[in-house]
Amino acid sequence: MQNTEYKIENLRDKKDLEILATEYSNLYNNSVLQEKWTPELAKQLFEYFYDLNSRLFCVAYCEDRPIGAIMSVIKPWWDGMHLEDTEIFVAKNYQRKGIGTDLYKYHYKIAVEEFGVTIMEAHTYADENGYPLNWYKKLGFEVIEDWKVINGNIKDILERME
Repeated sequence: MQNTEYKIENLRDKKDLEILATEYSNLYNNSVLQEKWTPELAKQLFEYFYDLNSRLFCVAYCEDRPIGAIMSVIKPWWDGMHLEDTEIFVAKNYQRKGIGTDLYKYHYKIAVEEFGVTIMEAHTYADENGYPLNWYKKLGFEVIEDWKVINGNIKDILERME
């Protein structure tokens, strides 16, 4: 059941992406991840997700202000439809109030009922208190120890392939 102080729904207006982008960049630039987001880049990320599947771009509103969002892409896989590349965040002042959980519930309901999704795979991290990894484990997510996240600079990789 949703708290009366906020409402979860699909994006009301694309103008809300700018507010969400500012919140996202502030949050992740000051997290243990030390990412370097600008509001402009965050807005591009959100437009990417919204354009791929606007039904899976879900927003938490407090009164008329967007305070958090969740978004994913759907990928067909051998064992069914998967939610992938999920991004979720709640503005710092609104965290620890159940909003993230309600965003997931709303998002999952759409994913399952409208798109037949059966699995969610995600990358996450753990801060000094193990959050959010321990939260995901508590919900029933499993860490796949054999999988490794890799990344690399494509130009450097191409040079090494020559």
